[in-house]
Amino acid sequence: MDDRRCQSCHMASFAGFGRDHPDFSTFPYVRRTPLIFDHVSHLGKHFQEGEFKSRAPSECKDCHLPDPSGSYMLSRNFSRTCAACHLGQILGEGRAGAKGIAVFSVPGLDAETLRKEGFDPGRWPRDAEGELTPFVRFLLSGNPAFRRAEETLKDVDLLDLAKATPEERKAAEELAWSVKEILFDFLGKGHPAMKARMEAALGRRMSDAEAAALSGQMPLGVLRAAQEAWFPRLAAEMARRHAASAGEDGRKAAQKEEEETSRGPSADEAMSAFGGWYLQDFAVYYRPGGHTDTFLRAWLDLSAGAGAQGILDRVLAVLAGPKAPGYCAKCHSIDAADGVSRVNWTGKQPEVNLHDFNRYKHAPHFSLLDERGCVTCHRLNRRAEYLEAFKGRDPARFVSNFLPMGKKDCASCHATGKARDNCLTCHNYHVGKVAPALVSAPMKMPDSKSNAGP
Repeated sequence: MDDRRCQSCHMASFAGFGRDHPDFSTFPYVRRTPLIFDHVSHLGKHFQEGEFKSRAPSECKDCHLPDPSGSYMLSRNFSRTCAACHLGQILGEGRAGAKGIAVFSVPGLDAETLRKEGFDPGRWPRDAEGELTPFVRFLLSGNPAFRRAEETLKDVDLLDLAKATPEERKAAEELAWSVKEILFDFLGKGHPAMKARMEAALGRRMSDAEAAALSGQMPLGVLRAAQEAWFPRLAAEMARRHAASAGEDGRKAAQKEEEETSRGPSADEAMSAFGGWYLQDFAVYYRPGGHTDTFLRAWLDLSAGAGAQGILDRVLAVLAGPKAPGYCAKCHSIDAADGVSRVNWTGKQPEVNLHDFNRYKHAPHFSLLDERGCVTCHRLNRRAEYLEAFKGRDPARFVSNFLPMGKKDCASCHATGKARDNCLTCHNYHVGKVAPALVSAPMKMPDSKSNAGP
């Protein structure tokens, strides 16, 4: 199809690309990259530092290669491009704080005041001072009694209930038993109990595969060790609690014995150097097992995609924090569009049957590059505030690491008498989703008699 066909509608016609075509403005950068990688800081700073200099790529193709069509430049995998510098960071090597994420914890509670005021939280470790983790809050959110208690306690300091109202103390008692109930439930029924709790919180069914990824295949032995350290008489307490709820006088059977001090088990974080579950103080932690950690990915996908429910916002805040163990959100951006959020686990990928208005093939141009290589066309914008764009979730709000390309970059070759410069050299006629057409009617097969021999 020649240019006259295009110009029958596009009335601002021009005689040639180099002379009349409008100059480019932001080409080819129309959105931020799915993966967060600051070329300016890496090339100008990190790759110049002594310990990383020997690991730095020597040219662009060390990290990028063309797709099978030769059109797009794809990013090579993590093990090839990033692992040499960042795998240890993901595993928590040299990390000053906890190398794992606290998943299940015992919150601090002023149990002594509750007992003095006639409430019964049962046995509670005195040295616990933390808060409920977002994971536990989510797992308990399917319980209406817990939701009411949490709402009542939103402005209450659980470590000091001396000035709390009777209603707030009752809510604190309910919270204490909710924590014990979920631990008892998991120990008695295992992973199916975790799945049931997640389904109740989400209000939907989930597959066994999804539940397995979200449970991280938590070993029940770790939970058993936690129970023995925190609530050594949990089974008896829960039996008493259930008996009381059935109408019996459970308070008379209450165990008055309380240890003067409670202490957690010794830390075994070092025993999980390659990832997994471990118990430390008053929390059960999960330590990432490397890149593409299934547990972290499953929870990030679930919490980012929860949408208007909002029940997993706290989980997302923990996992996507800038210093979160695993550092997933350090490189994987989160996009929000049409009310749905998603984590970008891969770089840009060619979308099947999608025709952009502009088209360009990298492979045929490689032989034209000078000694500068890809920088012949892709020039760094050293003043760009590239990382600022990733503080929100709008993929269209961005500043590219590179300066826009100008028409002159192309017109030196694409001109009359040189390389092609007609409209369809760089533009698609059919734009958008264009699926291959199928025949509308079945082909008529030849009559078998026509193939018969003489």
